[in-house]
Amino acid sequence: MATDDDSGKTPAARLLNWLYTEGRRLADPQALLDQFCQRAKISGLPVARAAMHVQTLHPLVLGHSYTWERETPAMREIGWKHGAREEPIYTQSPLRVVFEEGKAVRRRLDTPAPILDFSILAELREKGMTDYIIMPAPAIDNRRNAVSLATDRPGGFTEADIATIDAVMPALSLVVELQSNVRIARTLLDTYVGRAAGRRVLDGTIQRGSGEVIDAIVWFCDMRDSTSLSERLTSERMIATLNAYFETMAEPVQRHGGEILKFIGDGFLAIFRTDADGAPANSCRAYTAAREAVRAMAALNQARAKRGDDAIGYGLSLHVGPVMYGNIGAPDRLDFTVIGPAVNLAARLEQLTKTLGETLIMSTEFAAICPMPKRPLGRHALRGLAEPVAVFGVPEELTAF
Repeated sequence: MATDDDSGKTPAARLLNWLYTEGRRLADPQALLDQFCQRAKISGLPVARAAMHVQTLHPLVLGHSYTWERETPAMREIGWKHGAREEPIYTQSPLRVVFEEGKAVRRRLDTPAPILDFSILAELREKGMTDYIIMPAPAIDNRRNAVSLATDRPGGFTEADIATIDAVMPALSLVVELQSNVRIARTLLDTYVGRAAGRRVLDGTIQRGSGEVIDAIVWFCDMRDSTSLSERLTSERMIATLNAYFETMAEPVQRHGGEILKFIGDGFLAIFRTDADGAPANSCRAYTAAREAVRAMAALNQARAKRGDDAIGYGLSLHVGPVMYGNIGAPDRLDFTVIGPAVNLAARLEQLTKTLGETLIMSTEFAAICPMPKRPLGRHALRGLAEPVAVFGVPEELTAF
């Protein structure tokens, strides 16, 4: 922590002391920028506005910008999507120079004829800013982050101010990179293994065989006739078809609290956690998600038919039971997933949808905890089971688009 001895230190020394102690422990980029600016003011650096621009690895987002203004309590966060580098907001921004050339940009805004070669500079000048600087905050993996500072002090930043900024920028870059790497790790784990599983991996559940037995509703779905589709469609159209199918099926699962554990070819495995007390509530969420997925697929196929595209067939099953939830695989290549008889039965029920011509089948065990309308589909033999099992479908009027 900062101490009373800081009073005798230079502004740069004070800021460096804070960055290497308290600042590096902050996990939130907004908190980092806010506290850095507050301490910069106390240390004598006249910051009126600051922004931090952090690139990331995310399937939807290219990066985030955080903006702090002295007179505004709430900090602004903006996420830029992939493709933003083709838009004027980027091409006419000093960020382009920082990210693509690795150069700092400084502009005095209080001169009689200021250079306003970037769109943000006129806006800052209207707000009374007198000086602006944006500097690269490089990361070791060649990603370029950036930090910008502006002041409204008459005369702008002094040479001593610039020296302070130059002195603290490497430390600030390091802390920004540490935060960014944690966020990237969390994002990649959320994207590739699921949010709950990703948290468990980050918390240290990484040894092969580690895990726990939980009660869960198992969701198993699979696309039908994908082989024949892939023979008729180009690879680009087949990938687009798969993505449309996965997006349509996955959205209600995630919205209703399910966790997608893995994509298996043209299908996926998901779970809804449950227990003795919460089973009905969780079964209702799983049932609602399944109904919504069926309706959404009907809408998707209706839109595809209007374009002359083939309908996407699929099967979906719901079962409930105990599963082993944890790390399984080779010593150095693990998968965080679920295994057990309940998972096997859900997979076989999904296969039964083809035989019965149904899109959704529920097991007797799931039907017993789900107080929703169901349609009996009789008893059927399943591979590996000694006795036929009773299965249920959804009333047709509940799946109509």
